[in-house]
Amino acid sequence: MSAQNTVRRRVKTRNKDNEDTEDAEIEVKEVVHHLLEPGDPKSWKALLTGKRAMLALGLFFGFVACTLLLTHPPPSLSLLLEEYDLPSLGSAEVEWRQMFSGNSPLAPWNLGRANWDGREFMVGEELAARGLQAQHPVILIPGIISTALENWSTTGEYKAQFRKRYWGGASMVLRAIQNPERWMAALMLDPETGLDPPGVKIRAAQGIDAAQKFIEGYWLWEKILQNLAALNYDTNNLELAAYDWRLSYRNLEIRDGYFSRLKHNIESYNAGEMKDTVSVGPAASYVLERYFSKRDRAKLFRSWAGSASMWIKGGDAIWGNGTHAPDDMEDGEHTQGHFISFRPKANEEVPHVMDERPSVGNLTVTAASNWILSHTPSSYQRMISANYSFGFERDEKRLAANNHDFTKWTNPLEVQLPLAPSMKMYCVYGHGLETERSYWYARGKYIHDDTLGDAARPQCHNESECSTPLSEFPLHRTNWIDNTINIDTAKPKVKSGVKIGEGDGTVSLLSLGAMCVEGWKRPRWNPGGIQVTTVEVAHEPEAYHIRGGASSGDHIDILGGTPLNEVVGKVATGVGHEVQENIVSNIREYVKRINWD
Repeated sequence: MSAQNTVRRRVKTRNKDNEDTEDAEIEVKEVVHHLLEPGDPKSWKALLTGKRAMLALGLFFGFVACTLLLTHPPPSLSLLLEEYDLPSLGSAEVEWRQMFSGNSPLAPWNLGRANWDGREFMVGEELAARGLQAQHPVILIPGIISTALENWSTTGEYKAQFRKRYWGGASMVLRAIQNPERWMAALMLDPETGLDPPGVKIRAAQGIDAAQKFIEGYWLWEKILQNLAALNYDTNNLELAAYDWRLSYRNLEIRDGYFSRLKHNIESYNAGEMKDTVSVGPAASYVLERYFSKRDRAKLFRSWAGSASMWIKGGDAIWGNGTHAPDDMEDGEHTQGHFISFRPKANEEVPHVMDERPSVGNLTVTAASNWILSHTPSSYQRMISANYSFGFERDEKRLAANNHDFTKWTNPLEVQLPLAPSMKMYCVYGHGLETERSYWYARGKYIHDDTLGDAARPQCHNESECSTPLSEFPLHRTNWIDNTINIDTAKPKVKSGVKIGEGDGTVSLLSLGAMCVEGWKRPRWNPGGIQVTTVEVAHEPEAYHIRGGASSGDHIDILGGTPLNEVVGKVATGVGHEVQENIVSNIREYVKRINWD
């Protein structure tokens, strides 16, 4: 019996017992078949020049290069450039030597220790040296990146993956690449109910470990946990309230009873007294497009009603109109009030008709919201309207009534803070990083879109713009962020079609500080007079530190910084009154330009 036949028989036997591995097994059979027939040059050529072979070779040579750097770091940048007849980089020689010095955290041989620099417990230890110890229980509520999701399905093709991570951890990446269709199907929610689809059960991983790291070496809440531990916190007085962020707030309570359990846990403790941006690198773009097309991603995201929780609130009153925005640059050339702007085609004098339903040009936040929703299936529109509200309410009677309307709960501009005068709030966030604020969009051809099967049928008046033959599906004009626009000298600067503003690298400054600095200082939204203290952390990263170091203001890295950990430590140990307000941005000037009344 030949080796080739043995492989084939093994595949057939296993397929009878496990259909799930059919594709993978057949592929193995075909590869072995090519290897066992060396006389066929076409077989070898296909094997050695395929995409998977190129990926494998790339990983291999990358590993070899890293190994060489680890064992023989280049001693001189100048010599290296000289060898290949390249011009000298002057002062970069000093940086090169520093990077490859034994003490640099960015040196390849030190990357494994880049997250451990001896300061992990420093803030907690300094507070403990003052005699401060755990006083108030601490409940951490993570975000999307820092909340792992795992499989609890016990039937069908997902049974073998019971309790495996589908979001978070290196295993998520492997599952997404090995079988992207199955991975997407597991994470998608029912488009009508917003709950689990039949046969699939994905739940938030629980426990401290669920949000300590996203993947090995990339910490999230780990630094805060370390400093709290130095203050005598452990699992008896410290909890991580993970939740399934895909769900709307209402469905989170309906399916998981999340808010009821959270309330119970808080009361129990008291009785006992987490760049993600549209601009991604070439490698990430390749992986996304290779395994998850834009249509796939849109379909997945539209099933997650919880993602709408992050849609900006307040409309044009907060974010600006067609002439100006509160956070516009004084000598700016373009207002951030145009949340979405369209660059005209070559044969158009001005950007005007972008879609036949309705005509759009430069869009404010309010207009952009309506325009984006008009390009989604009616099931998604119903899900959003049934769970969310994005307005701006000034009437105090209506604000009080909205406290009982779950669709308003995610919008601080439409509800009031609780009547709890003794309660205190601390807003801590970073500032000083380039952050997405508004966008330039490009317009493409009309295509037939099966995701809009229940939408009104727009007409394609110019046949040259129709990219597919007529079918039963409606025509939909493609639009996307125009990443070909890069203007460093513009005001505001434009990078890959994104108009840059202020913030922490992920969240805009207006979102971070408007309510903390002004909105919640007004009785209309804060009838109980809750004290609100704002601490802005200037982004001053340490040279060569892979995560910015103790003074980073980045959206994620701030969790490991000294300022944030000091605030958390002081509040937790009962000396929150020592936390002083610190404003480093122009947020006070910006909020004065908002029409609060």
